[in-house]
Amino acid sequence: MVKLWLLLGVFSYVFYAVSTSIDRHVMKKGLDPTITNTLKMFFDFSVLFLAGVLFLNLEVRKEDLFGAFLLGIVYAVSGIFYFRAVKEEEISRLIPYYQSTSLLFIFAASLIIFQESISLPNMIGVLLTIVGVYFILGDGD
Repeated sequence: MVKLWLLLGVFSYVFYAVSTSIDRHVMKKGLDPTITNTLKMFFDFSVLFLAGVLFLNLEVRKEDLFGAFLLGIVYAVSGIFYFRAVKEEEISRLIPYYQSTSLLFIFAASLIIFQESISLPNMIGVLLTIVGVYFILGDGD
């Protein structure tokens, strides 16, 4: 039987691939990255908020709003940088950097913030990520 987390992970990457393709299409139309990011973030918020309220019995507390606001600002700034990069570079060259850098930053943050331990499989994964990006993007330059 397929585990739920694996199924959700696969679906998230499928939707991410579709979203990235739509991002590139929108950017080719000449829309400003700030406007594009604002619209995308509003859509993301609406979908996630409705899903949380309808399916997960989400209760919004006042204490959580400040943290969510700060996280939203960080997410918005990162989105603006992302859309500017999409506008400047081919998406096929950008995504390997974007995905691998995200994974490496998440790994580093888990070590620092959550005091996760480093294991041999973790180190092999980091090494394979770096080598994989090098092979994918080093070709043809």
